[in-house]
Amino acid sequence: MVSEFLNFISFEYCFGNYCKLDSNWNCEGKFFTEDHLYCIRSGYAELIIDGVKYELVPGKSYLFPTNRYVTYRCPEKFSLDWFHFRVKIFDSIDLLDHFDCPFELPIPSEGLTKELYAKILELDSTEGEEKKLLVPAIIQQLTAPFLSKGKFNKDGELFLKLEPALKYIETNIDIPIRVTELAATCNYEESYFADLFSKTIGLPPAKYITKRKIEKAKNLLMIGNKVDRISEKLGFYDISHFSRSFKKSTGMSPSNYKAFLNSKERQVPG
Repeated sequence: MVSEFLNFISFEYCFGNYCKLDSNWNCEGKFFTEDHLYCIRSGYAELIIDGVKYELVPGKSYLFPTNRYVTYRCPEKFSLDWFHFRVKIFDSIDLLDHFDCPFELPIPSEGLTKELYAKILELDSTEGEEKKLLVPAIIQQLTAPFLSKGKFNKDGELFLKLEPALKYIETNIDIPIRVTELAATCNYEESYFADLFSKTIGLPPAKYITKRKIEKAKNLLMIGNKVDRISEKLGFYDISHFSRSFKKSTGMSPSNYKAFLNSKERQVPG
């Protein structure tokens, strides 16, 4: 059940809009790099994912996960509320890579759903604590009907075996962590643990820990923490070590990262 990890799941809004589209909305084999949530208001369109065709019709919501190739087209006209987002475990692992849930469901409450989409778009043009608090909560509310009906897939079952180690990393991210310690949290021999971790997560434990530190650093930068404070808080040797690690991971210095995020603007789904 996804509820087991609820305290470790984060919802990040990317961009969205309300759109009226026509036959120009079409693409063959596009790769989704975010999770997509569509709420169809009128008309008709088609989307094919994993070889299955979905008819996008009024009265339904659609949750299409990241890391999938899709084909979509609009024979005539249709309109929708939509946004792209990311739902992650421990801020770094795409939940829907490990968790299977329905791609389409009836809209539970038409009026409330419209209000929530309108609110998230309104908040997107603002800054401040209200946006930081409400936007993830709205995404969680809109995606809850899908996530509540899902379950971990085969890869996710392996992921569950690593739950103690992953939680240990989160609670000790500011100190050095040894692989031996992580293996002990799962009652595994060290070499077996390291191999299972690398195959399941896609990174060796040490590189994953560094990645988590950088993800934490991104969040701390966005809420105004100074570089020297972040370096100290996350257990880097010094500011130079932190800056090198950050640039290696993101391709930019810590001071340029916020400007990059603020420059992202998109207006059309797909």
